[in-house]
Amino acid sequence: MNTITITSGTLKGAYSLDYSYVQKTDVGENNVKMSCNAPIHEDLKTAFENLIPHLAMICEEVTKKEVKNVIDNGFPEIEEGDSEHPIKEKFNVHAFKITGNGDSEGVAISGTKLLKIGKAVNITTPKLRWDEDYAFIDELSEAIEQCKIEVNEYLNGKHAPDNQVDMFEGYEVEAEVITSKSA
Repeated sequence: MNTITITSGTLKGAYSLDYSYVQKTDVGENNVKMSCNAPIHEDLKTAFENLIPHLAMICEEVTKKEVKNVIDNGFPEIEEGDSEHPIKEKFNVHAFKITGNGDSEGVAISGTKLLKIGKAVNITTPKLRWDEDYAFIDELSEAIEQCKIEVNEYLNGKHAPDNQVDMFEGYEVEAEVITSKSA
């Protein structure tokens, strides 16, 4: 028996992910923390974005109606010249952390809120247990589960293509070797 349970994920820009997991084996349990700089796949980015309405709601920054609309309909596609959805424009999620076990298990979400002055403030929700009275606890649980799936996929090699490599795909590189003779 060898199982891996993702317990946290932290996006570090577009090219890095820190994550931790518990690996249970026949002989025991290992708590593993990893840092990887492979490009973040769009699915992983989307999974983290789906936590944004929960961060905003739990921190009492938006109404239940606003959050329900985003959960039901998602963030709209942005056309050139359009601005982001107001919640997505103000908030960003970069981390989740699951702690506890059994009845005490819960999650905390970390991110930023963009202030009117153009600066960002870091915010972290309090730990929210799965049995707490939060209007969207089932949707939060599903969103966290999707993050865990995508982090596990990342761990197994699901990364975005490297744009540097793609830029030269199909081109052959020729090199000329020049040697000099010493007198």
